[in-house]
Amino acid sequence: MSYQHCRFNFGSTPFRYPPTTVKPFKTFNEYGHLSDNDKLILPKYKKLELLRSIQINEHDCILCADLLANILLKPCKHTGFCEQCAHKLDICPICRSDIRERLIIID
Repeated sequence: MSYQHCRFNFGSTPFRYPPTTVKPFKTFNEYGHLSDNDKLILPKYKKLELLRSIQINEHDCILCADLLANILLKPCKHTGFCEQCAHKLDICPICRSDIRERLIIID
């Protein structure tokens, strides 16, 4: 149904019925360390506004958009991937050919 809301409790408030079979029981927040901003889940329209405001450089990785795209995939010769993302790939996401080699592009 549209306009339904769901509330998830990862431990920021005490659980009404905590698990009794797990000893000692720890909440998600006791394991993870997130800032208050990272704990906030934005409505879709706000998240889209935020994504539109992010500037992506033409030399950024097309997968993560964080690191420099400096890898050439062989044999297809497609580029646009950082080292971290390229090593996670078995096939080229552009042409679906098998990746046999990853070369660092030096400008």
